[in-house]
Amino acid sequence: MSNQQFIKNVGILGITQILISLSSFLLLPIITKTLGAFDYGIWSQINVTVSLLMPLVLLALSMAFVRFFSSKNNKDEIRDGFFSILFFVACVSIITSFILLIFSDKISSFLFSDTSYTFFFNISLSLIIFGALNTIALYYFRIYQQIWAFTGISIFRSIGRIILTILFLYSGYGLLGVVIAAILAEVMPFIFGLISIIHQIGFSFPSFAHIREYLRFSIPLTPNGLIYWITDSSDRYLIGYFLGTISVGIYSASYGIGSLVFLLVAPLQMILFPELSKLYDLGDLSRVKLYLSYSLKFFLLVALPAVVGLTVLSTSLLLLLTTTEFTSGYLIIPFVALSALFNGVVQILSNIIFIFKETKFTFYITGVSALFNIIINILLIPLIGFIAAAISTLFSFIIMFILCYQKTLKYISVNLDFIFLLKIVFSSILMGLILYLLDIGNMYISIIVGIFIYFLLIFLLRTFSKKEMSYFTSYLKSSIKGGNFFA
Repeated sequence: MSNQQFIKNVGILGITQILISLSSFLLLPIITKTLGAFDYGIWSQINVTVSLLMPLVLLALSMAFVRFFSSKNNKDEIRDGFFSILFFVACVSIITSFILLIFSDKISSFLFSDTSYTFFFNISLSLIIFGALNTIALYYFRIYQQIWAFTGISIFRSIGRIILTILFLYSGYGLLGVVIAAILAEVMPFIFGLISIIHQIGFSFPSFAHIREYLRFSIPLTPNGLIYWITDSSDRYLIGYFLGTISVGIYSASYGIGSLVFLLVAPLQMILFPELSKLYDLGDLSRVKLYLSYSLKFFLLVALPAVVGLTVLSTSLLLLLTTTEFTSGYLIIPFVALSALFNGVVQILSNIIFIFKETKFTFYITGVSALFNIIINILLIPLIGFIAAAISTLFSFIIMFILCYQKTLKYISVNLDFIFLLKIVFSSILMGLILYLLDIGNMYISIIVGIFIYFLLIFLLRTFSKKEMSYFTSYLKSSIKGGNFFA
């Protein structure tokens, strides 16, 4: 992939991510204003449980798929590898769901303190099966840089979920409607994606000839997903245990807003790991360093002002997207947004660990931060409430960043311009201060004004070099002139 194509693909995925983020924004008020804090807390616990089980059923085989197939172009090998992984994940997810179904009463009692919600838990097990299968299918498009297919399915998945949720909620199905909409939003994109993949590479029953090789790479990564869940999501369980389901709902709504910062790294990561794997296999370490450096630069450019903006507008965002019942969680947003920033940097740097196949070290990184997270939550949530969970999440990701950065320096030194960093930090803080002093009142106008102020400051401070500006400007002009900027 050329540098220009890399930037174009990131741009397309960035726009896609914005649309998906907007759909998340739309879903939050639709669900919270219809269900209220208690039922939204139930739905949050279901989501957290699904996110816990997803790494277990995937066994990190999606990462093995990326690592082993990014440089392959033999259709027979791709077909056998894809269906070997898909069938294996299907079997694991079905068996796991069946086991959970047997113990569903006890699990529901633990999650909701009420077995009357067992039915909701049982049908939500479908999310685990189709969510895992959908992940593998989407990784196919990600690996082979079929950006438009990936984008189309992702947007269809998000918009479809919004439409279905609205239809079921306004038909009076309540929480059940939200669950069914989420399931259908996984099933339909998977079917479309699978049809497209079969059209490209055909279908055959897998031989599973190399599944052991894939598992040797992926299994050391599997605990990382589970431990990462402890850092990112286990606080909902502890909040529910100490403070009740309503507090889970309030915390989850604020957490969802703050974590939008992390979505900014998604378009980079989707392109970055497959491309870095291919470049490393070809021995092109100079471009590996270049892509990592510019990815960090781009992410920090947009993530830092997003953290400041979400902090300044936290109360207004909650009032817009939820009800007054949720506004007590406004202090959660700054801590979660900053956590998401550190998490995004870790995701970019961890590509170095993956391409060098040092996957066992990620267990150490995530394990240390997860242990810290659990200890702080248990000690502080009963004393100071759910704000403790947000604080412990922030410090956990800071620890993860420090450990990851120290490890990656042994393999590749990623150049980060500290003058550039100081300029975007200054621009972000000044933007936030101006927004706070202006106190515009209208949220949409505040966002537009904030974006204008920030990029004006970026321009005045000459944050980008002439070479960078010339490169991006010439690429933009040639793309628009050729009529293929989004082609």
